[in-house]
Amino acid sequence: LYMYTDIGMTYGPFSPNGSAYIANLGDASPAQYQNAPLTYPCQGTTNTVYQSTVNGETPVPIINGQTIQFPIGTPVAIVGNASDTIALSSGTMTDPGGSVINLDLLDSATDGNHEIASFAAVAFPASPLQPNTTYNVSLTGTDNGTPFSRNFSFTTGNTAY
Repeated sequence: LYMYTDIGMTYGPFSPNGSAYIANLGDASPAQYQNAPLTYPCQGTTNTVYQSTVNGETPVPIINGQTIQFPIGTPVAIVGNASDTIALSSGTMTDPGGSVINLDLLDSATDGNHEIASFAAVAFPASPLQPNTTYNVSLTGTDNGTPFSRNFSFTTGNTAY
């Protein structure tokens, strides 16, 4: 996961010898988010997938020594600035009936594969969510040792991936 504010692009015919026209639209400086950490989904997101069945993910995420089992519910990505260290301490989702869904928390300290960057984290339900349903999310943690909390709602669609 890389966060950049500017991009470069290619256009025109591509050939095996690597010829293409290139336009440089700026530098590759890391983005700086003023309200970090940010989440996706975030407040008001609609039509997000309700489950992930990514059986081919390599390496399969490991949390506290346990390999996760697919399918899982909609993951919530948490991202700070490139120089940040994000640590999650709690996370829940609440369905429309008020049932609390505990979230598995994955950050650089709990990632058994050592693939998660220190500025990122993921929280996800161990079971698929329901399609076309609104969920309330509550996350707490620290960003460079400073406590943060994020509370928001998002709505699933009828698509799984």
